[in-house]
Amino acid sequence: MTRNRVEKRIIDEMKTQREENRMEKIETETGNFGYSKYLADEEEYYVKQDVQSEVKAIFDAVDPAHYKEIVPGYQYFDIMDHMLKDWKGSQAHAFGNALKYQMRLGKKDNVVQEIDKAIWYLERLKQDVAKKGKL
Repeated sequence: MTRNRVEKRIIDEMKTQREENRMEKIETETGNFGYSKYLADEEEYYVKQDVQSEVKAIFDAVDPAHYKEIVPGYQYFDIMDHMLKDWKGSQAHAFGNALKYQMRLGKKDNVVQEIDKAIWYLERLKQDVAKKGKL
């Protein structure tokens, strides 16, 4: 069988690819040098990368940098559990948010904005405690 120059060039490129990528001629029906396996391996690699990226994104969303190392050696939620153990309901929520904004002060949003948020929650807590007593 005589091949035209394009077919010869393609075959030469495939041989070069095979040598560079150490592909074996496994697709006897097509004559390709493992290209389908190469594509499957590439897809598997990128799927793993995407999954790892998604896991990291979820972890970063759940445990973002501005809550890390507030108190070295303690997780944010461990601190909150300890601080809020004697509080209940909306008072616990208000106190927890006031603490949250103080703990991340200067690590996420504008500092003045964070202080204003903490003050808002403290004022809300103050009003609730004055009205109902500590729950």
